[in-house]
Amino acid sequence: MHHHVEITSSMASSDSPRVPLIDLPQPFDTKISRDRFKLVYNGNRELLSILKPCEITEKHVDVTCHHCPGSPKFATVWETMQHVFNEIHAQNINYIGTSKDFFHYKLLLKRVLVKQPLPGKTTVLENGETGKYCRGPTNRQILFIQSLRVREDVKFFEKPMKCLLCQLDMSNFSILDVARHAFSIKHLEKALSRCNMFFVEEFEWWMEKLKTSSNLIPSEPSESAEYYVGGLKTIIGNRYIPVFEKLTEKELNLISNVDEQKVRENEEVLLRRFGGCIYCDLWIPTPTDIFPHFFSEQHFEKVREHHPVKQFDVDDVMSLVKLCQKSDC
Repeated sequence: MHHHVEITSSMASSDSPRVPLIDLPQPFDTKISRDRFKLVYNGNRELLSILKPCEITEKHVDVTCHHCPGSPKFATVWETMQHVFNEIHAQNINYIGTSKDFFHYKLLLKRVLVKQPLPGKTTVLENGETGKYCRGPTNRQILFIQSLRVREDVKFFEKPMKCLLCQLDMSNFSILDVARHAFSIKHLEKALSRCNMFFVEEFEWWMEKLKTSSNLIPSEPSESAEYYVGGLKTIIGNRYIPVFEKLTEKELNLISNVDEQKVRENEEVLLRRFGGCIYCDLWIPTPTDIFPHFFSEQHFEKVREHHPVKQFDVDDVMSLVKLCQKSDC
C-alpha cells in the first residue's frame, strides 16, 4: 500500500494545517542545512520536470504562499508543487525546510511517477508491486546499459546541465552518457546517502527511455535471471582492524579451484553482496567476474587510495570462494 499524501490548507499568514515547504517550519522543528536543502530540492525538481499531471495532482486544494510577491493562491496539488519547486520560492523561504517536508514530496512524486503512462509495461521485481522501495539497479539493467551504443552523438539536454550531487557538467552528454552516470555506483551512493531509498520506477523510467530512444542501437535482452546488485556502501577507513597483506598459498589454491557452475548456482548471493565495487566505481553484473575483480591488484590499489585493505573484507569474499569449490573427484 502507498502512504496517502495530501496537501491541504487555508487561513491567514500560514496555511492550516501547515503545507510543507510552502509554510515555514515551526520554531522547534529541526531544519536541514542550506546545502542539504539545495541538493534534495534539486533532486525533487528534476523528478518533477519529467512528470505530467494525473488524478493525484489534480486534487483540489486551497493553498496560499505568504512568502512570494502577491501571495499567490493554488487550487490543485500540481500548481502547489510547481510553485514549491520553481527555485524563486526556495530563495524566498531562504532555503528553510525539514527532512519531513522533503519526505512528503518524495512520496507524493513517487505516487505520481507510478501513474505515468510510460511506454511498455513496468517490470515488477521480487514481491514488489510498483512504487516499492528497492536496493538499487538490477544486473539486467546494468547489462542492458553496458551493451547499448549511440547512433550519433546528440546532446540530451537543450540547456546547460550539471549533476549537482557529483558536480559534473553534463551539458554535452548524450542520452547514454547521462544514463551511465545516473546508474554509476559513485552517483547512486551519493544519492542514497541523501535520500536513504530508491524506488523501482526510478530505474524502470530510464529503461523505458533507453529502449524507446531512436538514437541508440538496441541490444539483445540479457538471458540471466534478475537480481539486485549490491555494492552501494560508504567507504569507511578503520585503523584498528587487521590489515590484509597478501593472499596465502591456501587462499590462492582455493581461488584456482573455483567451479564456475557453482558460481552460477550462487549467482543471487554473489550479485547481492558483490555485484558492485565502490572503490573502482564499477558494477559487476556477471557473477563469474566477481572473484577475479575483488582479488586483483588493481582493486587492492584502489582500496589503498582510501585506507589499508581490510582482512575482514578479503575474508568476506573468500567465504564465497569456499562455497564455490569444485567437488573432489
